[in-house]
Amino acid sequence: MKKKIAIILLTIAACFLFACGGETPETVKPDLTINKTSAQMIYGDTLELIANHNVIEGETLSWSSEDDKVAVVEGGTVTAVGVGSTRIKVSYGDESKFCNVLVTYGDIQPVLNLKSLDNGISLYKGDRYEIEGEVSFNAKSYPCDIFAKISDENVLEFDGETNELIAKSKGSSNVTFYTEWNGFSGVLLSVETEVDVYAPLYADTTVVYSDGTSELTDEIELWTNDLWYGENYDKSVTLFIEAFNGNDKLDSSAITCVPASSSLISYDAATGEVKVNSEGRTGETTLNITVSNGIESMTTQVAVSVKCPIADYSEVIEYNASVGLVGTSWEDLFGADYEITAAYQGETAVSFQKNGDNGILKGLKVNGTDTEAFSVYSAKGALRFTEVDAYTMVLTESNIVNVLAPANVPKGYYVLKSDVTADFTGRRNGNSADCFLGTFDGRGYTLNATVAGYGVFGSLGNGAVIKNTRFNFTFGGTAATLSQWGISIPEAYCGIAANNDNHIEGYATVKGEYHVYFDNLYITTTNYKKNSFAIMGVKPFFLHMNEVLVNLAGLTEDYEYTDATTDYSALFGADRAGCMTGYADSALGSIKNGKLIKNVYVITKKFMPVSAFESVTVTDQGTTRRTFVWYASNDVKKLGKTGELSTLRLTSLNGSDTTYDKLFGSVFGERSLTTYNPFVLRYDSVDELKATGISRVGDWTLD
Repeated sequence: MKKKIAIILLTIAACFLFACGGETPETVKPDLTINKTSAQMIYGDTLELIANHNVIEGETLSWSSEDDKVAVVEGGTVTAVGVGSTRIKVSYGDESKFCNVLVTYGDIQPVLNLKSLDNGISLYKGDRYEIEGEVSFNAKSYPCDIFAKISDENVLEFDGETNELIAKSKGSSNVTFYTEWNGFSGVLLSVETEVDVYAPLYADTTVVYSDGTSELTDEIELWTNDLWYGENYDKSVTLFIEAFNGNDKLDSSAITCVPASSSLISYDAATGEVKVNSEGRTGETTLNITVSNGIESMTTQVAVSVKCPIADYSEVIEYNASVGLVGTSWEDLFGADYEITAAYQGETAVSFQKNGDNGILKGLKVNGTDTEAFSVYSAKGALRFTEVDAYTMVLTESNIVNVLAPANVPKGYYVLKSDVTADFTGRRNGNSADCFLGTFDGRGYTLNATVAGYGVFGSLGNGAVIKNTRFNFTFGGTAATLSQWGISIPEAYCGIAANNDNHIEGYATVKGEYHVYFDNLYITTTNYKKNSFAIMGVKPFFLHMNEVLVNLAGLTEDYEYTDATTDYSALFGADRAGCMTGYADSALGSIKNGKLIKNVYVITKKFMPVSAFESVTVTDQGTTRRTFVWYASNDVKKLGKTGELSTLRLTSLNGSDTTYDKLFGSVFGERSLTTYNPFVLRYDSVDELKATGISRVGDWTLD
């Protein structure tokens, strides 16, 4: 009774409070809506449903499908995954909305797509070929099971577990690949193609080398020796041959292998060994391999090269073309009982000729330390000589005069290996057929030569080279008369050569440029006569001089150079470049540009021209005198001719009476050639030259 009274009182109190104005919070409702309440879809389509609602704290929007086999939904995105109808539900708080969805295939037909079947299929017997495919529907792709109908099951088989087509035998078969998808079948879900199966006979050849390495190849390289100068080579290898009929491996009875040249190589079928048969013999051959399956056969080849092992010889090899090797022997290099089989310099073959215990290479082009590398082959192996010092002959006191005689037409590379003293006073001038055409390399030694009118060489031909030599000349014996364009130089003495006019091929301007090369020379004299020339009687157009020192001793005390007609000059009796010809102009241009003459120093004790000779012509009008003159450039400057910048001057001395006119005269003709060579310097003494800072010229120390 008391409890009922209490409840009644509480109720009355609540009503009283309400009546007096008290309030409670208003409840928020979701007011959920959806943009579509029904939709029709095609299988594979997607649909976006949008739900709107009031936000209630703690609530989330949820989506669901009543039948996931027809359509699925995620975040409002509906995807049609099957045919039929379902409802898509969206919920928020205590409210829910629905969209009715109907899914059909519409008018679209599915299509089977297979990869890599555009041009049919070609297989080898034993191949397994995987078929990859999918169904395309409504712009989407779907996996599917693939089946195959094969017209000739003797040729092909289809493994449905792996989707692989198996080539069973040689032939062709039509294959139709098909599938069934979601109740669809028919022509659009099938693909027809032609499959060709080949079963060729072939052989794989694997070569195993002595170091254990191997490679699949149809080429074999063998060597005549298995050890040469510390390197190992394969004189034999093992050949493994595997025969196949398509992809079916055949046993060894299906294989035969025969060398094309049994004299060069052999083959052991039991072990597979291929080895060189002929000691030292090289060449090319083949191994002819035949594979047969009892019905048909095929033949293939393995190319075999038998080569000579070659090593680079690291030391300098000295070779004298007159006797052979110097300081070693062919036996030292190639072993006892050596047999030289071939030799080459570049691509050119040279022949080996035994010479007692030595041997020479006929046809080898020698050029001192610049000799081109050459290779020599023996039955055991070959050596490539890259550091070579090769020459034609060593010149000695007993042979030098005869070897260098113009009549012998010396064309080789001649060297000194010691100082030599010889008498050349019997030397005669050469001609276009008889002249020195080779290289004379003194190698730093001295040739003490007594010379007369034609010097050491008589005449130097086009391309002659004189280098690395100290010449110490004594002028004696019978002088020569040198002729230059109808001009005579009587009682002439020449150091290196006379080079008398019109005798040397290449001299005449119609025959082209004529070049001679002097390099690293030291020329001294013990005496100096009238019309003595330390280098040549007649200088060619293109004389290349580099690092040349000339020191003229023995000049008589009464010598005095008074004018350009004085019968003394230091280096040359006459200079071809004085001719007014195209070749002279070319030579002068080369001299002026420093291309012909570099670092040439002359010591003469007293003033003397480098080259000078006089032409005297008598006519009804009187006597005409013309002089070709070279002065060293520092002398010209001392004489007040500093403005003269070219290299040779052709002057007329008629009427010359002043000191200046006697030296330079007046210009003859229309062109002023030159007065001096800017690259030749003359000094009165060694000390005067040293004072300029020069202590060495080439390899020669001033003393």
